[in-house]
Amino acid sequence: MIEYPDIAIVKWCDYIGGDNNARIWLIENNFRELAEFWDAYEDVETSFQWLKSNGFVHLAACIDAMSENASAKAWLMRYGYTDLAAFCDASEGKQSAVSILVSSGNNQLVTVAKKYLM
Repeated sequence: MIEYPDIAIVKWCDYIGGDNNARIWLIENNFRELAEFWDAYEDVETSFQWLKSNGFVHLAACIDAMSENASAKAWLMRYGYTDLAAFCDASEGKQSAVSILVSSGNNQLVTVAKKYLM
């Protein structure tokens, strides 16, 4: 997964927290995939399709994995998106997954996973 500027992660977390202005910021600053990710998580089918059609199939698979689709999680692992697979578990509060993300240096996904738990 791309390493995003810290401000993009802050805005993504803000949007997850309900700040619709953060969604606008994400789109206007070329981080639309982060806004679409959250919308897809909230069952907006057009956002899910947008991810798949615009080169973010790994984020779409993450959404499926977060919905307990085991084959989507296996796909993430098979194609090298192990941090996204760990993110799915971390967003459910699994400490072992948080540890995996921290040890791989992916503190951004830890930050976002913690926002899911709030």
